[in-house]
Amino acid sequence: MVMLFLVFSDLHGSLSGLDRLKRAIEAFSPDALIDLGDSFRGAFDSDSSSVAEFLSSSSAPTIFIKGNCDFDSDGYRVGALLQEGLDITLFGKAFHLSHKPPTKLGYQGYLFGHTHRKSLYADGGAVFCNPGSIALPRDGKESFALMDESGIRLLDATDLQELERLDF
Repeated sequence: MVMLFLVFSDLHGSLSGLDRLKRAIEAFSPDALIDLGDSFRGAFDSDSSSVAEFLSSSSAPTIFIKGNCDFDSDGYRVGALLQEGLDITLFGKAFHLSHKPPTKLGYQGYLFGHTHRKSLYADGGAVFCNPGSIALPRDGKESFALMDESGIRLLDATDLQELERLDF
């Protein structure tokens, strides 16, 4: 069975960003979500309660990473520990998950957010993916990533079209 992860970051409590996230989940039916942080506050249309309610009741299990705008108490709202970073094996590859760009070396993959700018590239045998922001992009397009055993795709969060792909 192929696992599909939906990776997003920098929702900032945005109701319009939450709508885009819901549409992406409905369209792709991911097996799990990876939330790379800054989920609950900071957008002009912020409603942290709606975001917390949705994320805590999602049928897809969620890995939560703590962003610089998140508080420990946000974890209680979604029934999870917000971790500063996480080392995890995905598809046989050692990944490091964090909110800010990576500072640790030695992994085969890195998933991170914070900059609100999407990027996807390979360097030195490692894969680097910033899904951008699903709510407040600094590069013009709301975006997220899908990841499975074949690779990672960046998608436009508005029209759900593929923007970029990197195969493993």
